[in-house]
Amino acid sequence: MMATNSRVAAVEAVEEYGRAWATQDPVRIAALFAPDAVYVERPYDEQGTFRGRAAIEAYWARQVGTGG
Repeated sequence: MMATNSRVAAVEAVEEYGRAWATQDPVRIAALFAPDAVYVERPYDEQGTFRGRAAIEAYWARQVGTGG
């Protein structure tokens, strides 16, 4: 569970992102986002915009070659 102190929470989030990136784990990366998050890989390109945690996870899975 994330800490409630904003500085501690920010540090934990960055550390978890680092672990998710290092392991190339799409589920772990997607879990960092809100269920209704919008991830924009390429601004002004609808195909580079992913809406919702499931779409973000699928995008990362394609990027790291685990399916999706």
